[in-house]
Amino acid sequence: MDFNLSREHQLIRKMMAEFTEKEVKPNAGSDASKGQTEAKLVGDHYVMNGSKIFITNGYVADVFVVFAMTDKTRGTKGISAFIVESGFPGFSVGKLFTSEHAMKTTTKVVQLFGGYGYTKDYPVERMMRDAKITEIYEGTSEVQRIVISANMGL
Repeated sequence: MDFNLSREHQLIRKMMAEFTEKEVKPNAGSDASKGQTEAKLVGDHYVMNGSKIFITNGYVADVFVVFAMTDKTRGTKGISAFIVESGFPGFSVGKLFTSEHAMKTTTKVVQLFGGYGYTKDYPVERMMRDAKITEIYEGTSEVQRIVISANMGL
């Protein structure tokens, strides 16, 4: 924990981490060799399967470099880098998941703080507003579901 944070801020970070850990279990962090994302060659393109929890500047980026395992038998030499654009199929699924997870987590934290969770005295209030806007911008969660179902042919 950061020692320059107030006791309340440390408590908030601890609670957010505990809720997130229960819902999403990151296994790799910054260690690319521990990543579980895989990419398989299907015809003339790769299909990726995996997830990423923290992406620096991910909310403003349009293009990402994603590392994925293409050959497990080669260990770390079997990791390949891919250029992925935010418009690629599957990205609307990730946006939906992360925005709804952020809202679910911050709602639990605000509930723990009671009325104080709504005051600007604690950063929880801002975190909940930030989480809510991710369900709205770039298409509401409902629109994201329509896009996903259309891409699935439903």
